[in-house]
Formats: sequence, C-alpha cells, structure tokens
Amino acid sequence: VGKEPPETYTENGWIVTDNYSQPENITVTVDNFRINQPSDLTQPELGQPVGEISKASGIGSYKIKYVATDENNNVSIPVYRLLELEDNVAPVITINGQQTINLEVYSAYNDLGARVYDNYYGQVIDQPSDYQNQPSFIITNPVDINTLGSYIVRYNYTDPSGNQAAEKTRTINIVDTTNPVINTSAQPALYN
Repeated sequence: VGKEPPETYTENGWIVTDNYSQPENITVTVDNFRINQPSDLTQPELGQPVGEISKASGIGSYKIKYVATDENNNVSIPVYRLLELEDNVAPVITINGQQTINLEVYSAYNDLGARVYDNYYGQVIDQPSDYQNQPSFIITNPVDINTLGSYIVRYNYTDPSGNQAAEKTRTINIVDTTNPVINTSAQPALYN
C-alpha cells in the first residue's frame, strides 16, 4: 500500500481465528521493520526494526509482521503487510515582498527572494542565506536596471522526493518617471 507519510501510521487491523480459542483470547504481536526495497512479502528477511511507523520514520518501505498466539501457546505462521511511505505533495513557494515592483531606471535592485515550505521536509528555505544550501531552488533574475522594460523573476524548487513546486514569479518594471531638470545660467540675460 502506498501512502503519504502520516504523522503516525494507523494500523488497518487484522482478523484472527482459531479452532478452539475465541478471538479475545488470542494475542497478536505486531512488529515493524524498515526494508531497503520492496520485496516479496514471503521472504524471511525483515530489515531494520523500528518502533512506530510515522513521518519521523522516513520515506521508504516498511514490512509489518503479525504473529498470533492462542491461549494454549500455539503460534501462527507470520503474516506480513508491505507499507510504502511516499512523498507525492509538491512544496509551496511564497514570494517575499510585492509581486510587482516599479523601479526607477538606474536604481539598485535587490531581490527579496522567496520562502519554500514542504509538507514532508518542512521549512526548506526561509531567507536568502538558505539558497546556497538548496541547489534545487532556482531563481532566474534577468533584471537590467539600465534598460527600461518589464522583467520576470522566476522562482522554482524541486524537493528531494522529486516533487516540483508551482513556479512563482515577480514582475519588475524598470521605468523612467523622473521629470527632466532645466537650469539657466546664474547670470541674468541682457537684451538690447
């Protein structure tokens, strides 16, 4: 069964029967194991024991082993369930600051960046200093402060599970709104 990593895995339950003992008199032991890759459930190799299967256990493959013991200490043949914890949810990019900025030509432009949150990995990027540690966070910034026009800054991120965030963009309009200045010479003009 493939599913998103839950905070805590909820056991789907089991049905146990015996030729003599009533179900309430049968003890079922459940053990969880992390395995390196999905395998045939009949294989005896179990993998690394884990306590509770949860989001903290990590994305991957788990084998759950069930053994029933009746009131006369008869033990069942183990039964297994395979559980695949997957991350299929795309991260979310949130732009810092305004989505559209009008900037006077020749003025300095420092992009405010973006934050990235992922349902599994948490707050991946919170400030521009985090960018260098996240090579999968890509900012395309073509802004030329010396040339009038509209520029689109693009923010993209792909999480370690391969889920790509929806691209976010910021529009930077390089404009000229400064009125020209005219000066006359300091000497008054003389006309005859």
